[in-house]
Amino acid sequence: MAAYLTTGKFREDHSITTWMVTCEGDPFDGILIQDIVSQCRMAYGVMLEAFARQTALDTTPIGYMPSSSQSTAKFARICSDAYMAALWTDAHAQYSFNLMESNNAVKPANVHSSFGVPCVRLTASISSLPLISTQLENYVEGKTYTSATTKELLSVISRCTQSGSRGWEPALKAGLSNDVVKRVCSAALVACCIGMHPQLHPACRPTWEDRFISQTVIELAMGGHVEDVLCQCNVAVKESIRIYMCSLLNDTPASRAARFDSGNGIGLLTSCPLQLTHPALQAASQNIVKAGINATKAIGELEPTADKCSKVKTLVGEILNCIGMETRCRKRQAYSIVCNSSRFDSGTTNTASIVGSKNSVDPVQIAYVPSWINRAHSVRPIPQKIRAISVANEMMSRCFRANFVPIWVHAHGNGIRASRFAPSQQQHVHETSPTHLITRGLDEQSILKLYRQVARDHLSYYKSVSSLASLVGVDEQIVSNMSNCSSIETAIELVSSLSARHGALFLTYCKIASLKEKILCYDLGSVTKEKQLRALRLRFDLHESEDVESDLPQHARFLYWCLQCGRVPNACVEASSRAVPHNEVGLAQTMLRVGPLGGGSDVRCARRSSAALRTALQKEEDAKKCRIDKIDVTESAIAKALKDNGDVSHAARLRRDVKSCSEQHPRALACGDECMVKIPLVGHCVRVHSKWYSICCYCASVMHIEQSMRFGQDLCCGRCDPSMLESAPKEASSAAQCAEDTRAAGARVDTPFGVVPDAMLSCRFCGKPPPTSGSAKKFKIVRSPRDSSGRNCRLPPPLRTVAYCSTHYRSWVEHAHQHMDVRVILAHISEKASPVFGADTGKRGGDLLRITDKSSAKPTSKVTSSIAKRMRANGRSMKARSGR
Repeated sequence: MAAYLTTGKFREDHSITTWMVTCEGDPFDGILIQDIVSQCRMAYGVMLEAFARQTALDTTPIGYMPSSSQSTAKFARICSDAYMAALWTDAHAQYSFNLMESNNAVKPANVHSSFGVPCVRLTASISSLPLISTQLENYVEGKTYTSATTKELLSVISRCTQSGSRGWEPALKAGLSNDVVKRVCSAALVACCIGMHPQLHPACRPTWEDRFISQTVIELAMGGHVEDVLCQCNVAVKESIRIYMCSLLNDTPASRAARFDSGNGIGLLTSCPLQLTHPALQAASQNIVKAGINATKAIGELEPTADKCSKVKTLVGEILNCIGMETRCRKRQAYSIVCNSSRFDSGTTNTASIVGSKNSVDPVQIAYVPSWINRAHSVRPIPQKIRAISVANEMMSRCFRANFVPIWVHAHGNGIRASRFAPSQQQHVHETSPTHLITRGLDEQSILKLYRQVARDHLSYYKSVSSLASLVGVDEQIVSNMSNCSSIETAIELVSSLSARHGALFLTYCKIASLKEKILCYDLGSVTKEKQLRALRLRFDLHESEDVESDLPQHARFLYWCLQCGRVPNACVEASSRAVPHNEVGLAQTMLRVGPLGGGSDVRCARRSSAALRTALQKEEDAKKCRIDKIDVTESAIAKALKDNGDVSHAARLRRDVKSCSEQHPRALACGDECMVKIPLVGHCVRVHSKWYSICCYCASVMHIEQSMRFGQDLCCGRCDPSMLESAPKEASSAAQCAEDTRAAGARVDTPFGVVPDAMLSCRFCGKPPPTSGSAKKFKIVRSPRDSSGRNCRLPPPLRTVAYCSTHYRSWVEHAHQHMDVRVILAHISEKASPVFGADTGKRGGDLLRITDKSSAKPTSKVTSSIAKRMRANGRSMKARSGR
């Protein structure tokens, strides 16, 4: 079409290199071509919609859902594809409408006017809403955020997944005070009213003309009464937010499936094309679309002189007639669901009144009930396998309590509280425990075999009772009985009935697996190890011929851990620390204990003694003095001890003492009494106290590993100092002289990573080299995570920086590089213009959800504002007097 309008010849194989087409003759030819091409593409989308609508009707009629698993998967794919076709059509229709509106406003002199390209953001759909699936997942997990705006939005979104309507209206009303929450809720309701989401039967979606008219009518009717409409139609808003959540959770299918298995209501929000949407949510989406169509017709039949209040009442009335209100009575309408694992393996459910057989080919009817998410329906009983670790832990705890409780009662009868054992008492109680006596009878060869089996199995800690019994050689009949255990008491009885050798193997395996789970280590492979060794050589300026593992200090390649206080003294990079370059290697609050001549030395913790240590030492000394094991047992003392048996505080003291004595070490030691545990980190990833540690592959710093600490496939702390990556060329005789000559010539230093220091960066706009003399004004260095040119393509986003000379530096550049494209920034500098942050979102101050968080700014009090106002007035008066 573009070639026909420009040359007069029609060629089907003609390709348009860009969407923008400029013509030398008439300046409006480019706009005309864009309009015609968009209409052609829109017609293609209309045909796709018609084909998808007919295919969906052939598969399943309106108001029904497929009954077989094969038809369910096919229908879910059809719903998703039909929505994509409708999204394509609406994007081009809205773009063509924008061209039509702006055609009269464009002057002939404005030849190079640009109207962008068709995109999803032009449409009123679920896809145009913010994509915050990761933030939602972290919010549900309980992680905190500094952004108050994002927190309010996530609070409203997550609140709609809870059972019942109690608390939903106040939460929605409180959230609508925020502009971002109000915009998202209103946009979700409009998108559901016109059917622009994949959780809908394609035949129920209006045509693109009806969608365009309905969107315009509903948005004009809401006008300045958005909060009133949303509050009155809170049930429709809740279902719209649930439909929005279906698309968000579609990006995290594993987390959604896990929440479904755990009985969380979020797990019921499935989305096409992975799974078919819940039948109640399908019915709700059809009711909302029906409400939108009826509201458009009713508002169109009103008189032209009707005021806005009547339009709002008409809109609210039609929505309430179709979607209704959720009852607040305790006895809700019965709505039982049946989960068929063969069809809905991860969350798709069906109503009891419409459930068909597994092999049925007839579609089943869907129905909407407002309280379709509740506690009774969302929880699905899952048969849990009893873990061997839990059984062994309970058996050992019972054996310890059987020995400890008589001692504690005997001490209480004589006026002594046995809250801690003496070293000899602690050793005797554990040595006489039946579980320790039976495991002591194993030979060394059997124990080493168990060690190897635990080391090979990475899921040894989660092994069930039946699988472990089969591993140690128990009879098949007993193994089958263990697999059918429904409680831990039954499992303990079966394990107790084993032979002495099988029981000892069972308990020893659980002991070894528990020890392995406390400190977990993974081998990162030879490639990662070589990168870490290269980073260590670069940091400590070692030659390639030198051995890193023998020439470097141990604190650079080992992780230290204090067993007494549980502290890791290494200088670690954390995500919560300040966003500054990290270049430290060493230990904090430690001391070096030098051994004898020719012997080794060790590192010990240097923390001062705590109050808990002093208390433990005092209790051990009291246990040695009292010697309760030497006191005679009398009936009067036992009767005195059992007198307080019904007291609640008495039972609480007993529970605390059982826990403290069972977990106590043989002796209470201070932090510096023993050397610290030393764990190698080169080529490994180690977990200590639920935190993962490793070495950065670029700067060799010890780091806490998190999901964001990556650069490609390598571990990167994200706080590397780029100047540390500099390395002088090998052929230079003097490193300092070579670096000075290279800097004077304006060339880059040859580094293993291809990275130059910030001081040697050229101007990002004009390419001017940095100043060489000390008197010249230095370039401004700005962080630019979105820039991927030059050296920045080899650095992770947190380390990317650009430089600007004094001529092209602007005060707004630093903030612009955090949120804008580099090409847009350079274009503003060339035109000597300042960008309006948030202009693309229609809000001058910037979209709080996408641009910046203004809630972190410190509030200004009235006193501070008045003082600043007076100071400005005094300054103006002084300038006026000096001018006179």
